Amino acid sequence: MTRRLRIAIGSAIIVVGLVVIVILSFVGVTHTGFGQERVRRMIGSMLEGRVKGKVYIGRMSGGFFNGVTIDSV
Repeated sequence: MTRRLRIAIGSAIIVVGLVVIVILSFVGVTHTGFGQERVRRMIGSMLEGRVKGKVYIGRMSGGFFNGVTIDSV
């Protein structure tokens, strides 16, 4: 195995590992109350620019693997 191939394989393993860590962190945070509140605020601010009037998004529960439930919109 050449040195170049070993470096390429090592780099690929590191990049895949970092992507997995980021995805697991995102999913883990969105299962907490703090993370769900952040997602709710982010969705609300995205909708406010496109909807005429006020936008209210109620309490969120659940997660990305078992489904998200929004109390009221």
